[in-house]
Amino acid sequence: MQTRSMVKALDGRRLAGADVTNPLPKGHALWKFENVVITPHIAGQPDGVKARQMELFKEASHVVDKQKGY
Repeated sequence: MQTRSMVKALDGRRLAGADVTNPLPKGHALWKFENVVITPHIAGQPDGVKARQMELFKEASHVVDKQKGY
């Protein structure tokens, strides 16, 4: 849903609430709603995930074995 449409639906009480994961500029209309949860786009990534990904990459423990088929 586009943010303009979402604001209109929230204002008209046709939408009970929303979870917004896009970054919003200061003063955006969605900041005024108490029934809107705004989280950063990266909210789902735990601390240290990038370091762990690099460890797995360096280990090459997840290499595809074409002879085995996986």
